[in-house]
Order: sequence, then C-alpha cells, then structure tokens
Amino acid sequence: MSRPESNTEKIWLERAIALAVDNAAAGGRPFGAVVVLDEVIVGEGVNRYVADNDPTAHAEIVALRNAAQARSTPDLAGTVLVASTEPCPMCQAAALLAGVVRIVYATTELQAAVRGYDARVLLADLGRPFAERTMMAVAGLAVDGEALPYEVAAQAAGAQDATG
Repeated sequence: MSRPESNTEKIWLERAIALAVDNAAAGGRPFGAVVVLDEVIVGEGVNRYVADNDPTAHAEIVALRNAAQARSTPDLAGTVLVASTEPCPMCQAAALLAGVVRIVYATTELQAAVRGYDARVLLADLGRPFAERTMMAVAGLAVDGEALPYEVAAQAAGAQDATG
C-alpha cells in the first residue's frame, strides 16, 4: 500500500474511518465512505446492510447514491471514492459506472478478513467463468422478447432526441 497522495486524502480517509467507527458503535458494520469532487465531500455513507435489510447497501454504494442525489445526476465524473476498507467488486463496478476516477481506501481486503469480515471465498468465486462457479449458478436462457426492452429504450431515446 502506498501513502495518501496529499494531506487532503488523509483527511478524507479519516472522515471515512470516523463514519465507520460511528456505524460500528451503533451496531452496524464497520464500513464508511465519502465521495469527493473538487476537494469537497459531496456524499457520505455507512454500511446499511443489516439496518436496511439491503445486501447492496454497502458504505460505498450509499455514499455514491447520496452524492448522485445531492448533485441531481447519476454522473459523478471526476469524483474520488474514499472508503474505510477496500471496496468489493460490486462497489468498484458502481464507482466505474458513476464515473469515479480514483478509489482510495485504508484497510485492505486481507486486513478486513483477519478482523472477521472475510470475503475471499466470494471474491475468488466471482473470478471464475460462470460455468465454474461454486457459490451460485448463473445461466443465460434464450427466450422470445429478450430484445424488446432495448428496442423500446432506443425508440424512447430517439423520441427524446427529436424533442430535445
């Protein structure tokens, strides 16, 4: 691991860790995150997995959602995602889709595993081709009408372009 590029990154990491500490003290999981744009925190989040009965409510996802809501756009191009712990593949994918240009974290996946939050088996399984996965079967099935949502979306986009 490298050191923070700036004192500002250290401050953002300290904020993410403080959010994680507060969440853990309140009975939640020990994860916090912030989204930063132009040196300003535009979204914060803590892990709400148990509190909301939502397996997607990781701190990073919550912070991205809050930033998108605060900015009234899902486009978070140019932002930095700062997390108390190394983000999982779901959170990394969400960050990529949102336009995050950099992720900074404090605790590594291995450190989290040693501390009781071990996702190594899951992560290894995700790295396998669908046919070789052991934790969950994934199958693509051919059905009539599978292209229809894409056709409707293209028509809707064309209609928006015409009125735009």
